[in-house]
Amino acid sequence: MEKKMFIWVCIVAISFASCTSQVEDSPQEQVLLVQKIVKDASFLKLRDIQQKKDDLVADGKVDFTKFNAEFVSREMKNCKSMDEAVEIYKKGGMPNAREYLELNTKYIQSLVEMKKNFPEMKNLSEVNRRELIEGSFTSNSQIQEKIMRRNNISDKQIQDYKNHKKLQ
Repeated sequence: MEKKMFIWVCIVAISFASCTSQVEDSPQEQVLLVQKIVKDASFLKLRDIQQKKDDLVADGKVDFTKFNAEFVSREMKNCKSMDEAVEIYKKGGMPNAREYLELNTKYIQSLVEMKKNFPEMKNLSEVNRRELIEGSFTSNSQIQEKIMRRNNISDKQIQDYKNHKKLQ
């Protein structure tokens, strides 16, 4: 009985400890941190890799329209090498799978490096952290415009599209 009680006390204590709120820096401290991070080489590398990934999609070299994510997810559980992963992604319907996976691996490594260089990133609000990592990259509208240009859509049609998006 004592052992059961001890286990319950431990579970409750751990539950309460994990429910504490994250300490965030003040808005001014967050701004200073973001300004410091965006000048760092690891962040610039991360942004460059993301741009290359966006370009692969925008240039039509990577296409997710026929990509079978369920198949890939199921098969990746047993994957032990990059070569196996490339084959799985190819079978899943992704052209240029190797280039995409290599960029994705570099992206994750750069993100880990950046978080190692700036452990105080955890003190940023979730919104600021997301905007820092995602918001500094090419916007969806820029990617869509590049796709339109690749498909020889006229400047007038692109401008009409942009104006329509602004009204929404």
